Amino acid sequence: MSMNYDIELKIERKHLNAIISGEKVEDYRSIKPFYFQKFCVKRTEGEHKGKYFIATPEDYKPIKIIKFMAGYAKESPYAIVMIEKIRINTFVNFIPPQFKKGHTCFTIFIKKVLEIGNL
Repeated sequence: MSMNYDIELKIERKHLNAIISGEKVEDYRSIKPFYFQKFCVKRTEGEHKGKYFIATPEDYKPIKIIKFMAGYAKESPYAIVMIEKIRINTFVNFIPPQFKKGHTCFTIFIKKVLEIGNL
């Protein structure tokens, strides 16, 4: 039985292995409505009421523990990690292989692996 976590995200096995080994300390997610719902708070008042509008750190949900799963089956390999933060970044200097200069995405900053299972 795994420990409690705030959200669950699917990930390719090779990336899961890299997180477990400590090689991968950041995970990147597309700027899509699905991830805005997962990571951000919808505004309840003001000009942007009812929308996801990222202007301050308080606009992100207080996510601290994520379960990364390599598959959809209950028995899929997983890692539960503590994260430092989630932010929207535009790649200028460091550019991950799957992105190009100027691309924007959510970046999950991984602090440490707390639990692994079903390897």
